[in-house]
Amino acid sequence: MAWVVYGAVAFVAYRWLTAAERKKSSAKRARPAGSRVGTHRPRRTENPYAVLEVDPRADLATIRRAYQAKVRACHPDLVHVDAAPAERAAAEAETKRLNVAYDAIRRELEAR
Repeated sequence: MAWVVYGAVAFVAYRWLTAAERKKSSAKRARPAGSRVGTHRPRRTENPYAVLEVDPRADLATIRRAYQAKVRACHPDLVHVDAAPAERAAAEAETKRLNVAYDAIRRELEAR
């Protein structure tokens, strides 16, 4: 019976001693209000099929070909070296937009 009491006292002492450490570590992990940590899906503002200009009934191979063709046309690495920074930024933004659309469609088709 003494070992049960000893175990309970040891457990309570451990929890009490580590409570301060838990408070410190949770204070470090505090996020500002409105942060979106832990969300895995971006907010959808556009129809991904319209972004890639494909039919919603199209198969994944057709969608992939359309995505690759569009990315090839606007990829930032393929923008001319002498291009203005604004032109490079626009190419990056368009590529990100295409990536988000393709990823959303791919996830949706994999979930079916």
